Amino acid sequence: MELAAQTASQGVEAGQIGGVANEKMESVGKISADNMKQITGLNEQMAEIDKIVRLISDISSQTNLLALNAAIEAARAGEHGRGFAVVAQEVKNLAGQSKLATTQIEELIRTIQSKSADTVTSIEAAYKEIHEGIASVNKTIDVLSSITSHVTEISDGISQVMVATKDEEVLMNRVQEGIGVMNSESEKNLARMEEISHRMDESRHATDDIASSSLEIARLSGNLKKQADRFSL
Repeated sequence: MELAAQTASQGVEAGQIGGVANEKMESVGKISADNMKQITGLNEQMAEIDKIVRLISDISSQTNLLALNAAIEAARAGEHGRGFAVVAQEVKNLAGQSKLATTQIEELIRTIQSKSADTVTSIEAAYKEIHEGIASVNKTIDVLSSITSHVTEISDGISQVMVATKDEEVLMNRVQEGIGVMNSESEKNLARMEEISHRMDESRHATDDIASSSLEIARLSGNLKKQADRFSL
C-alpha cells in the first residue's frame, strides 16, 4: 500500500518535472524561432547592402574609366591639360580605392551571409530537435499520467481489499467468539450431563437400597405375622 502510494507520488512529481522541462523547451524553441527570423531579416538587409555596394562598384569602374579618358585627353592637350591631368589622376586613385573598398565589403558580406546561412541551418536543426524533444517530453508526460492513474486505481483497489480483509477479520473474530461461547456452553452442558448422570446413579443406588429394604421389611413382616399367628392359636 505504501509502495503504491509512493509510486503514484513519484509519478505525479515526474509529470510536474516533465511539464517544467516542456515549458523550458518551448521557450528555447521560441527563442530559436525568433533568432531565425532575425537572421533572415539580417540576410535580407545584407542583400540590400550588397546591391548598393555593387552599384558603388559599378560607379567606381565608370569613374575610373572616365578618369582614364580624361588623362588621355589631358595628355593630348599638352601643357594646357597638365592641371586637368593631375585632377584626373586623383579621381582615378579615388575610384580605385572605392573599387577596392567595395570589393572588401562584398567579400565581408559574402562571409557574413555564409555564416548566417550556417547559423540558420544549425538553428533549424536545433529547432527540429527541440520540437522532437517537446513531443518526446509530452509523450513521456502522457505515459507518466497513465501510469499514475493506473497506480492510483491499484492503490484504491488495495485499499478496498484491505477494508474487506479487515471486515472479514472482524467477522472471523465474531465467529471465533461464537465458537468459544459454544465450546464453553458445551463444556457446561457436559458438566451438567455428568452431574445428572451422577445423580441418576445415586438415585438408582438409593432405589435399589429402598427396594432391598422393602423386601427386608416384607420378609420381617411375614415373620412377625407368622409369630402373631402362633400366639393367636
